[in-house]
Amino acid sequence: MVGSRKMRVLLIMHGLFPGYVAPIPKEIAKNLFKLGVDIEVAAIGEGRSPSGEDFKFKIMPIREKTLIQQYHKLNSLISQYDIVHYFPGKGLEFLPLFNRKVKFIYNFISVSVSGRPFFDSLVNALKRVQPIFANLALYTDPELKSNLEPYYIRTGVLPVGFASDLFYPCTPYQEQDKRLLIYHGSCHPNRRLEQMIKVMPLLEKRYELIFIGKGSGNYINSLKELAKELGCAERVSFAEMPQNEIRSVIERAYLCFSYVPVIDSYNDQFVLKTIEYLACGRPVLSTNTRYTIKFHKDVGERNMLVCEDDINQMADAINSSDSFVRAFYNDDALHKLYTYLYKYSNESLIKEKLLPYYRSILSN
Repeated sequence: MVGSRKMRVLLIMHGLFPGYVAPIPKEIAKNLFKLGVDIEVAAIGEGRSPSGEDFKFKIMPIREKTLIQQYHKLNSLISQYDIVHYFPGKGLEFLPLFNRKVKFIYNFISVSVSGRPFFDSLVNALKRVQPIFANLALYTDPELKSNLEPYYIRTGVLPVGFASDLFYPCTPYQEQDKRLLIYHGSCHPNRRLEQMIKVMPLLEKRYELIFIGKGSGNYINSLKELAKELGCAERVSFAEMPQNEIRSVIERAYLCFSYVPVIDSYNDQFVLKTIEYLACGRPVLSTNTRYTIKFHKDVGERNMLVCEDDINQMADAINSSDSFVRAFYNDDALHKLYTYLYKYSNESLIKEKLLPYYRSILSN
């Protein structure tokens, strides 16, 4: 509340809302609305994507093509809000200068990890100065904050959470002739997903692997060619689907493959899909990044298998996973797991972390 009325927030993002790849703006808007905030969304581009989801808040497409036109359109809107929550793209760094009565939060969710050192350092240097006129800059984790943090404004951490209305407990797994391994997430070359395909010939023939996610068509074709070369093409498949349909595939999974390449740019990265798999009540195999090793200890070693980013070790872990999977479905242990995971839900994070940030900058 602001005085006796609802807090008014405008969320600005580039691209489609809710989008197909990054659900973070959607989850923030959805949970703020549930908590009684008067939230509206401005999507720079074509506005809504055809997700089929029914949102109770207003979504405004900003279709103006030039930066000057976009500034003019947004400036005509912004003065009626208390807070502008912006996911930075290109060129709108000066919005706070023209709207000094409104509080601005710039929310960063990634660093550049293209693998091209000069390009990455340049992009990340620009990200560091983007919030120069904002009231607060938010980052998804302390590591991202340390990589991009400016020294001249207030900063904070708002972790990425899972959507508890989309990822929630499935019924216990029922043994079948085939055992499905699932990976969902970005399908791009820097994810090194060929490692997972190279594991397949080393597994028993009953194992099948499905990749769910959008990505480069050329890269996905190269993964299909690799599967064909290795003689496992009939056991590897690819699919795209809306976020609200992924749980139905996770429900069929014997083991969820939360593969993360153990390279410097991913070592400290929060891995959302690991949380989503566990929230659905499915055991997880992941690689030993620094973040995963820490999370493994926190969440309980009985809930995850962790191994090196090595084809033979991953294959051995999967082929010998029977006793681990059986132990995972202990009722008391699952209840404790779900209780522990609640703090990673968007519902909890928006209420316990984001709203206090809002109130704090409005009071200053």
